[in-house]
Formats: sequence, C-alpha cells, structure tokens
Amino acid sequence: MRGALILAGGRSKRMKKEKCEINVFGKTLIQYVVERLSFLDELRIALRRDQRIKEDLRVPLSFDSGMMGPLEGMRSGLREMRSDYIFVTACDMPMIRRDAVEKLFSLSRGYDAVIPKWSSGYLEPLHGIYRKDAMLIASEDALKNGERRISSAILRLSKVLYFPAEDLPKETFFNVNSEEDLRKLVKFLIVENHGRIE
Repeated sequence: MRGALILAGGRSKRMKKEKCEINVFGKTLIQYVVERLSFLDELRIALRRDQRIKEDLRVPLSFDSGMMGPLEGMRSGLREMRSDYIFVTACDMPMIRRDAVEKLFSLSRGYDAVIPKWSSGYLEPLHGIYRKDAMLIASEDALKNGERRISSAILRLSKVLYFPAEDLPKETFFNVNSEEDLRKLVKFLIVENHGRIE
C-alpha cells in the first residue's frame, strides 16, 4: 500500500492563523492537498491535540501534544497508518504534483526514504517518501533524545536516496508562508485552471 501523511499541526506564527484553514477559491489549503493526494491508497492528517478542522475531509486524524514540532506529528501519524511507504507533506503545499509523487514512489523500493535534494544541498523532507517501519523507529529515537527536526530522524536511517529536486516540477514544492505566497497561489491556480495569464 502507498499512503500520504499530511502534517497540519504547525502554529503558523508568520501567518498568525491556522494555515490549513486558509480559503482560496472556496477551498482550504488542506482541501487542495487532500484532493491532489486522493489517488493514493491511504491518507491521514496529523494535528495538534488542541486543534480541529472545520471541514469534513473524510480523512482519519492523528493528534500529538504540539510541543515537539513536526517530527512528533510525523510519528503520531505513522503509528496509525497501514501503508508500507508513505509520502509525507504539509498542509500548506497546495500545488503538489501527482507526477512528482509517482516518480518518488517509483524509486522507493529498497530504501528507507527517498528525499528531493537541491543542488545547494537543501533537502525537501516534507516532499519525501518514507518506509514506515524504519522512519517510525528513527523518529522515536530522535524524540527520546530531545531532537525535534525531521532531519534528525533522517540521519538515523540506513539507506536514503536523495533525488535531484531540479528533476521534479518546481511548483510541487510551493508552500504558503505569507500573504505574498497567497497571491502567488491565486495566480498558480488561475493558470492551472484557465491557461496563461496575459
């Protein structure tokens, strides 16, 4: 089975509101992400314990304390998923491309993770495929040691494939962190649905 875990528990300090609930053209950011990943066998959303989603997305939810960052959310979701390989992303990445996700899944067999990496060395851990059992063990070990970064767990994995991020569509990595990003998203969606803006 192939699954996707959507991390939605971030506190959105820059946006000063829950990013997953931001509405663009009648859909929230997390609705866009769920729709774009609906081709997979299993979806799950990871939230903070004190957080709720207004829309009925018909996707199972996992909850964490909200005190240990994205790695805790990742662990809480992985624990409750059945898929062997899981695409992990965030609720603020509404332009995810299916062809990019399919490409990463096609490379995943035999690896603990497949993670896009830019030529600068920057990783895209929230656009990666993870083998559930290996990443769950690595996440728990990192958290026990007070390490909250996803990269801390990745460093504990035995076999990781770093795939050139430049070989994937650039918009698949687009995430919303500011009002300016929201304006860019509007343009992306107009182009996607109606063709080029004149």
